[in-house]
Parts: sequence; C-alpha cells; structure tokens
Amino acid sequence: MFDDQNFDYLNMFVELQNSQDDFNHFLRSYFFKKDFAKRLLLLIIIAFIFGSGRETGQPFILSNFITRTIIAAIVLSIVFFFAPYLITFFRYKNSAKLNALTQPQKVTLTDEGVNVTTDNESNFWRWETVNKADIVDEYLFFTLFTKKLYLIPVRSFSSTNEAINFLGVIKSNISKFKGQSKPRKVNNLYYWGLVGFVPNFGVIAGIVLIVKGFQFNEIKLMLVGVADILLTVLFWTTIFPYLVPK
Repeated sequence: MFDDQNFDYLNMFVELQNSQDDFNHFLRSYFFKKDFAKRLLLLIIIAFIFGSGRETGQPFILSNFITRTIIAAIVLSIVFFFAPYLITFFRYKNSAKLNALTQPQKVTLTDEGVNVTTDNESNFWRWETVNKADIVDEYLFFTLFTKKLYLIPVRSFSSTNEAINFLGVIKSNISKFKGQSKPRKVNNLYYWGLVGFVPNFGVIAGIVLIVKGFQFNEIKLMLVGVADILLTVLFWTTIFPYLVPK
C-alpha cells in the first residue's frame, strides 16, 4: 500500500497493445463471470418470485410453478446477461472502433487525470470524466461517463502488484469526485421501496431496486426490492380474494 500524498503520479504509466481476442475475452468475462455467484442468486430469487405467481383462487401446481420459473429465468438471463453483452460486443465490433482500441497505447496517470496516447493522437481525460475502474479476469479496465472503454491486460505490467497499484490510483481519484454522491443516491433509492405498498407497481419498483442494489453493491437495497415484489404477490394470492364479493 502506498501513501497518496507522497506518490509520484508522473511515474505511473503503462504501455500496451490489445488484440481483438483480448476484447472478446474481456467482454465474456465481464458479462458472464464478474460477480457470477451474486448475479446467479439474484436471478434465481426473481425467477422464483415470478414463478410463484398464479391466478386468484387457483391451487398451487408444481409443474406450472417450475415452468413459469424456468421461463422467467430464461427471459431475465436474456435481458440482464445476453442482451447487454451482445449490444456491447457489436458496438466494439465496428472496424473503426476496434482499430482504435487495438493500436499501441500508453496510459499515463497524472494529478489531473488520465492521458492516453497512440501513434496518431493523444487524449486527456480529467478524473471527473472517469466513471469506474476494476480488474476482471486478468484485465484492468476503466470507463468514461460517455461509455468509452479502455482495456489494459494485466500482462502489460511488470507484476500483478503494479497492476493493483495502478488500479488503486485510478479508484482513489474517482472516489474523490463521486464517492460522496453514492450514499445520497442509495439513500434516495430507498424511498422507492414505499411504492411496494401499491400492488403491481411494487413489482416494477422492486425490479429497479434489485438492479440498483446490485449496481451499488447494496444488499439491503436488493432485499427491499425483493420485499416490494413479495408484497404484490402476497396481495394477489391472499388479500385480494377477501376483497371480491362472493
């Protein structure tokens, strides 16, 4: 671990060249391996919730429950896994973009931001424009708020520790500009949990909260989302029959 106050950012740089295989490998890892256990658990919970729904007054039939759960799991997998992957894949499959991403680059960290230079151009991005950074399956990446992606294979560094330090510098600077806004955003999202008391609308609010909880890595937010969905299920399966005149 190093001291941010005394660290010389001007000496922090890496030279690299990605291939098309690097991007294909990274995208598969990012969308299908990153936080896989957490996403799978979330998928199972939501699929079970949808699978448990049935028409008012109808008895519970195991075969119907299994069928609905499987269909829900397939639809959710397409929406949250395969669709985002394919959209991103075809976005970067464009020859012009891929060409720009696979040429030799030098990424340098400075006090003000990140400088990315190639043989043809030099781009400087202030820390305020950097959205997030992480390491996924031997690839360090950072993105801008414009959705632009920069990929750095860990093999480009002299050691794994150097890659981790490089990532640490990026993350620490990102947190300086948006770290304080995250708690406010999360706290504001909890108010959406009140929508759960309105049948049907609670399902929509619940799905939004679950997705946002995953995005912000907030288990409590996910649980509020699940509770919102369950309240709607509870209403239609137990409360509603008493409200209908016999």
